[in-house]
Amino acid sequence: MMGQFYNSLQVTHQISAPLVDELTSTTAISSSGDEGDPLLTSDLFVENWILEGHRVACTEGKRLLTILVISAPDHFAHRQAIRSSWGGIGSARKDVAFAFLIGTSLDPGLHEQILNENAEFEDIIMYGMEDLYENLSLKTIHGLKWIEKYVYLCLPINISFY
Repeated sequence: MMGQFYNSLQVTHQISAPLVDELTSTTAISSSGDEGDPLLTSDLFVENWILEGHRVACTEGKRLLTILVISAPDHFAHRQAIRSSWGGIGSARKDVAFAFLIGTSLDPGLHEQILNENAEFEDIIMYGMEDLYENLSLKTIHGLKWIEKYVYLCLPINISFY
């Protein structure tokens, strides 16, 4: 039975609307079987952009493909390697764009370096939550929400995912 393998968390309500607009409710279950207070994703997900990647965003329906690369704040060399290799397609083709999705860092010096990097390349999307492995799912949700807000609504045709 599925509950035997996933006894620490039980989903009680499924997402039924496009992307992440609908809230899901989860109830924490301890190993003894006692239920905790419900935990709503609205308590975890707050749309708070620090850098919004405007260069990558809406281009009046001319964007064919947008690629989001999940990155960590201190991975400057990795981002530069991507820009100088396959990520360079964004500068060669105007219908393709890519951006790096990162969270915030508690290190003010690192935060300043990221702002400088974005001033040069304008390809960083930073959301207002600490960049931790534990927040990876929320980082992904932020990426989907960013696509919905800045890219999806600019498509020249009506595409339905549901």
